Formats: sequence, C-alpha cells, structure tokens
Amino acid sequence: MKVWWWLLAGVFAVGAAAQGQVPCALHGDTYTCDWNGLEQTLSQAQTVSVVGDRIERYTAVQLHRLVTELGKTAAKGDERGDLTFAVEDPPNHGIAYGPMDHPLAELCIYDNRLEGKNRLVWVETFRGQPDRPWQSTVHAVIAQFEARFGHH
Repeated sequence: MKVWWWLLAGVFAVGAAAQGQVPCALHGDTYTCDWNGLEQTLSQAQTVSVVGDRIERYTAVQLHRLVTELGKTAAKGDERGDLTFAVEDPPNHGIAYGPMDHPLAELCIYDNRLEGKNRLVWVETFRGQPDRPWQSTVHAVIAQFEARFGHH
C-alpha cells in the first residue's frame, strides 16, 4: 500500500496533466513523461529523499547509490529533499498469464519544490516475469533508468 500522500500526489499529477501543467500523465495504466522536463528538474535539484513501498535495506542502498551517481545529496532522516525517488509496486490487475511483460516495479521521481506538493516528473516501469525476486527487480528498474539516462 502506498503512503497516502503519494496517492494524493498522483491525484494532483493526473488532474494537472489534463491542464498541461505536469510533465507526467497517466494514460490507461501507462505513464507518459517528458524526458526534457526530467533532465531540467534533475539539474536544478540538490537533495533527494528516498522512500518506497518496500523500503527495505537493499532498495534503500540501491536508491542512495543512484542519488550519488547523479551527483545529488541524499536527504537525511525525515528531511524532505528537493526530489523524492521511490521504488514502488505497480497496481496489481489480477492474475498474470503468460511469461514476461508484466509491470513489476516503478521508479518514481517526484519534485517536492513546487508549493509544497509532490509533483510526479518521471516513472520508469520495469516489466518482466512475475516470479522474479524483489531485489533483482529493484536492481533491474534502476539499471534500466541508468541506461536510459546515459543515452540522453
């Protein structure tokens, strides 16, 4: 279950997306995000908070490593960063049939700097076999984001 304020952030993001004010919009069950907007947001941010649905030690370590590699400072304790990185479970749509291509994890990036609201600016979705271990899935979604980020 996601933290209530993440859900609230998603509601603001979807509502504002209809007005063209947010770089990330939900279409069906797929997010469409603006890469250039993410690059600009990342370049302006200084600190990053790390949270997630299953924020166990492995996920936290991997997200802190990503924050460092991006040249940002990890926010300490309950401090609110300019951005928040979260690895989350995507919504479950029931029974998964067939191999591969099921959403397993989402690396969500929120911008916390605007009027105290969390604005969704990027969702990296990793898809694969549903019986994959969580730590492997976390590693894969972060590696997928790093590969994309390295090619732009």
